[in-house]
Amino acid sequence: MGRFSDTFKDIISSVSAMVFLGTPHYGSGLAKSLNRLLAATIIGPAPKQYVADLDEKSTAIEDLNEQFRNVPSELQIASFYETKFTMMASPSAEPASNALEKTSALLGISSSPEDDFNFYLDRWMANTCSWISGKDSILHKWTHDPTRLQTLWISGPPGTGKSVLAAYLINYLRSQGIFCVFHFFRSGDRLQRSIGACIRSIAFQIATQFSRYKQQLDELSDAGTQLQRNDARSLWQKLFLSTLGQLDVHCPIYVVIDGLDESDSLQTLLSLFASAAGALPFRFIIISRPTQSISNALDKFSEPLRVERISTNSASEDIPIYVNKELQSIRASSTLRQKIIDLVIDKAAGNFLWVHLAVNEILNCHTQDEIEQVLHDIPSDMQLLYRRIEDSMTESLKAMDQKLAKALLMWIGCAQRVLTLDEVAEALEPTFGNILDLAYTIRQICGSLILVDRNSRVTFVHQTVREYLIKLSKGPFAISPSEAHEEIFLRCMSCIGDSELRAHIKQDKLSPLVPYAATSWHFHLRAIQIGSDDVFYALSTFLEETTVLTWIHVLAMWKQLRVLVQTSQSLASFVERRKVHDACIAPNLRPTEALESMDLWSTDLVKIVGKFGKNLLETPEAIHKFIPQFCPRTSAINRQFGKRGAFQVRVPGEANSAWDDSLAKIFLGSTAEGLSIACAGRFFAVLTTANSIILYDAETCQELRRLQQSDKIMVFCVSKDGKLIASYGVRSTKIWETGTGREIHSLQSPSQSKALHIRFVQQSLTIMVSSEDRNVRMLSIEAAEPAWQKKIDLQSLDDQVSSSGIASRSPHSTAISPDGGHVALAFRGAPLSVWALADDQHLVGRCRRERGDLSFDSQPWSPVDQVLWPSASAEVLGIYTGGAIFKWNPLEDTSQEVDASANTIACNHDGDLVASTDANGTIRIWKIQDFSLIYQLRYESPVSGLAFGPDNRRFYDLRGAFCNVWEPNTLIRLSDLEKSGSEAASDFASVAASTTMSEAEVEIKEPVTAIASSNLSHTYVSGNAEGGVRLQQSFGEKQTELWSSSAFMPIEHVAWSKDGKHVAWRDLASRVMVKAVDATKSSQPPTEPLFDKTIVFGDGPVQQLLLSPKSEYILITSPTSAQLFSIGQSSRIQEWKSTSSNAAFRWVNHPSCSDQLLVIGAERAFIFSWQDLAVRREMQLDLRCAFSSTSSNNVRLQQIRRPSDSNLILNRTGTIVEHVMLTQDKKHVLLEATYHEPSTPQGSRQLALFSKATFDGADTLLAPRSLPSALLSKVQLPLGVLPYDRFVFLDNEYWICSWQLSGVKDEALALKRYFFLPRDWLSAECIELCKILDNGVLLIPRQGEVASIKSDLSLQW
Repeated sequence: MGRFSDTFKDIISSVSAMVFLGTPHYGSGLAKSLNRLLAATIIGPAPKQYVADLDEKSTAIEDLNEQFRNVPSELQIASFYETKFTMMASPSAEPASNALEKTSALLGISSSPEDDFNFYLDRWMANTCSWISGKDSILHKWTHDPTRLQTLWISGPPGTGKSVLAAYLINYLRSQGIFCVFHFFRSGDRLQRSIGACIRSIAFQIATQFSRYKQQLDELSDAGTQLQRNDARSLWQKLFLSTLGQLDVHCPIYVVIDGLDESDSLQTLLSLFASAAGALPFRFIIISRPTQSISNALDKFSEPLRVERISTNSASEDIPIYVNKELQSIRASSTLRQKIIDLVIDKAAGNFLWVHLAVNEILNCHTQDEIEQVLHDIPSDMQLLYRRIEDSMTESLKAMDQKLAKALLMWIGCAQRVLTLDEVAEALEPTFGNILDLAYTIRQICGSLILVDRNSRVTFVHQTVREYLIKLSKGPFAISPSEAHEEIFLRCMSCIGDSELRAHIKQDKLSPLVPYAATSWHFHLRAIQIGSDDVFYALSTFLEETTVLTWIHVLAMWKQLRVLVQTSQSLASFVERRKVHDACIAPNLRPTEALESMDLWSTDLVKIVGKFGKNLLETPEAIHKFIPQFCPRTSAINRQFGKRGAFQVRVPGEANSAWDDSLAKIFLGSTAEGLSIACAGRFFAVLTTANSIILYDAETCQELRRLQQSDKIMVFCVSKDGKLIASYGVRSTKIWETGTGREIHSLQSPSQSKALHIRFVQQSLTIMVSSEDRNVRMLSIEAAEPAWQKKIDLQSLDDQVSSSGIASRSPHSTAISPDGGHVALAFRGAPLSVWALADDQHLVGRCRRERGDLSFDSQPWSPVDQVLWPSASAEVLGIYTGGAIFKWNPLEDTSQEVDASANTIACNHDGDLVASTDANGTIRIWKIQDFSLIYQLRYESPVSGLAFGPDNRRFYDLRGAFCNVWEPNTLIRLSDLEKSGSEAASDFASVAASTTMSEAEVEIKEPVTAIASSNLSHTYVSGNAEGGVRLQQSFGEKQTELWSSSAFMPIEHVAWSKDGKHVAWRDLASRVMVKAVDATKSSQPPTEPLFDKTIVFGDGPVQQLLLSPKSEYILITSPTSAQLFSIGQSSRIQEWKSTSSNAAFRWVNHPSCSDQLLVIGAERAFIFSWQDLAVRREMQLDLRCAFSSTSSNNVRLQQIRRPSDSNLILNRTGTIVEHVMLTQDKKHVLLEATYHEPSTPQGSRQLALFSKATFDGADTLLAPRSLPSALLSKVQLPLGVLPYDRFVFLDNEYWICSWQLSGVKDEALALKRYFFLPRDWLSAECIELCKILDNGVLLIPRQGEVASIKSDLSLQW
């Protein structure tokens, strides 16, 4: 090396960077030819070592590549190499690493598919495999006439070079300019054996070569589509049938599949291939062993797949080429060399693997006798050959080397995926120390069985090695799977159980084994013998220590939260197996407590993903700081880590005692109820009785916008990508953009046509509507002037209509097929019928229910109450009158049903689950395949709408004025683990998919409707929806009930006097009461109200209750008037009315004068006397300037609160004051308003902050304190100002933050984030009532209680 040479050290010291082209270098097959050429010249005859070092298998090159990475640590290095085959360099080609980043993230592609291709192509030898591509070959004829067949199956026994042949085929097709993609099923990589991995890899490769397809995948990504959790059929539908199948592909795409027999579910994959016939431009080349299961499956799908079968027997002519080339360098006479070659070929029996191993032994021989002895002794049977290799290793290796060899074989044979050199070295380090050169060591001690590829991945030379060592070997190197998995599991535990792991994360010094250990330990746990005490101790210790949080932290950093779901399943299985194992042990000796903790963790892991997944991905550190405290008290994570640190969360009662399935409860508005719901992309939308469609963010459940239609909306739908909404009203039909709320089309609805079903079809370019008048109409969105066109009119098909028994009848339920080609019609007095909508419109079939209880005279069918057509399904789902759910295939006329007492059903987006509701509001979820019940939710409240989320992990229901979002463990686990073709599918019977039904029950708790606090004692009082008023300290244990309404009238307002001695409240019946309290005591003696009156306003609802500082008076206000009462005399003293009926005001105690009131409107402010409401001072407010400056920067507060009463009464443009509060530091008045413009009827939130001194002076024109635009852009909800000038707010990501208003010039230093609020804690009602006490404690309603949250805000107080 130049650094250590006096001659070159000056040059080396001047080098700061190096650029490599075409690296790393793996040698050339021409090195041997060059040596032979040189030997024939005057330079010869001896081979030159420097030339031999350039050979493909040169140890010199391997050593250089391995050692170089440890040398130039101070250099900046850029290395360029090809990952994509190109016929010719194209200047317009996009850089793959950047252009495909979004695509690879969507598909979950972490490594290039080219790695496997290169791995096998490196083993190809020139002039071999040409038999498959000759001019007379089937392949040659097929590629020149792609219509002659659909599938080519190439089969051969193990070791006959099938994978190398696959690499040759890929290379050959590419060289011919043919569109080609591939997948290698590798037995040593369980993740790569999944069908899902195969489908995603194929999609990724197509995207690299087909820009229009890549664009479609990017649109899926932009729409928030999640693919990594989908099963194989869903992936095939989303990635190919619904995307690629809709594009014009002008050439066939050849799909090379190697090792089909190694896939997790070849039957499923072949059925998907069969579905591609006629729909996708695929041609399949399948390479595998000649198994009977593949042969039978291909026979089953012979018609769509049109299979041609050939054998690798023709490859036997490649063996002489291979042997001749490999033995060219042997130092022997030409006669002896030919004899050796003939013997090897004769014994090979077409097995390349055998030839490879035999040649390696021959090349290690030094005498002719030794070579002849090897050829005599080496068995032709692969099993015997492996046994011979084992025996040779036993004889030649030292005891320590044998131990090392067995450890290597164990890790490579039982790891979940292929490991790298660094990972293997780290795995072996505790036992064998630092191995100086692992690649060299592998070649020396077990090079006949293990190889290291160009990407430093360590694998067996062939999959049969693994099969032999695990199933057949009886020798010292045999692998016992259970023992191997236990040893690997314990090593993984020690790796991620390292107490320094969190520090290593911060220092970016994670060991190479951490990624594997963190993502794979659960896999090894599933295969371990259940009675191992070492495993039990290691697992229980890991779950008890903070290292379990660090493990979650690491997974969140790597976006691998699905591992938590997989681990949950493994833990649950382990606990069940351990309980069975311990049944024979005395009860007092069983590890009951540890098992209970493991069981709790199996639930916690799933719930953490569901409730905190988004927060974790954004802030992995949150698992240490906030998440344990937000988890229920009975959860393992809260028990163990919930009391640590300054951050504390307390929810009284049973509200947060256990996990539930509720993710959010959304209030739709006081004047509307939900009718129906639809989900797609990143949105879900709710149609309400107010003829509005409310659009929500599916991730955060935040309301985005409302689409208002003047006439009654009968049906609506969302496009598959979530970009468009179509609403069909009595008079008009509208098409909206979800992203902007812009109305892009509006046209008249057909007259006298009540729509029953609406659907987007043809890539969302067309909408189709079926109606009561037995018509199906379509509307092209792309047309310049869209107009309705009839697709089918049953009136015109007189003969078929009469014979079907539906003449003069109107359907009451209809469903259009996903492709728009058929419609299902349900009538009261006729069987369900399906009609084709193509040019030859005709009746496809009628659903005649097969029932054994029908008498001979009975009609052979049952009426259908509801019908729907799932996506990507030929079957129709429906409900028979009586409540039975059925599925019916109209083409095959087959059906199946289950008694469910259903009155509404909804199907998930993948078409494999159906949810039903009954009259009591109970929701059940069924697998469509066999109608097995997997989940039940008891909630006694009628359901008006039901839908699954786009990711199939949650579902939504509408109950009155609320939309509920549910995310049960069952759906999370099902989406990750139990579907065919999932990467998480287990190899072990111990984790077979559970068929037990999960059940949840919801206790309806009356929500908190009002909160008021006393800063004197950090106590709060709350009112709820059934008329209860309760008092409690923020972190106290005991609650005191101040009032309970006998009429169960909801409490609408509560107020607390400044001196903390009186509390007032008002209920829905306008009854106002005042009671004396002692805020310093946890319990209150029963007392009678001091004030009890029913007070009604004529100009609108009551807006505020306000007590005077000394509790002498109570003020009750509406938006434009106020009434003042004496509490002691229970009499009205004065009444005030605004001179402008169109100006709303808010009232607050004067920040300085206890005998005065401050009244603030949009343009004016007043100071009144508490005694008689006399005006002491009138001021003008300069709010427009503050608001316009905010608006000019396009910085406005997002509206997450409900519209105030002022908005409901006053209908005008301009500013309306919504909230006014005296801040916690007693130095500011915070004003929040809504600024209305004609273009934004809902208005946008604004805020202004006035200094206390502003109202103490004599100025008549008041201007608010200037707030930085950087702050305003972040504020979702203002909460107040704490001491030391800290403005506290909820930001756009739902974090509680503070902004230092003074003393800090750097805006980055002014902002501090404290904690986030979980998604299931957020709703308009909760946000409306949030309060920050002056000690920094946050109060927020939670499941009928008020939660108290203490953070660093409290420490700085």
